[in-house]
Amino acid sequence: MSSTEWVALEEEGGKIFFLQLIDEMVKIKGLGVLNPIDTIGDSKVGDKIIIGQKI
Repeated sequence: MSSTEWVALEEEGGKIFFLQLIDEMVKIKGLGVLNPIDTIGDSKVGDKIIIGQKI
């Protein structure tokens, strides 16, 4: 059994997205299709991340 990390992203309007940090392309409603490891893997708590048109 492997442990998986999860992250929570909050957009400026207050909407929160929960993402599982996996190394594969996934579709996330409201964000689109992305690879969470490639997109946010090196980010630190409090960093601003731009995903498509979302910040």
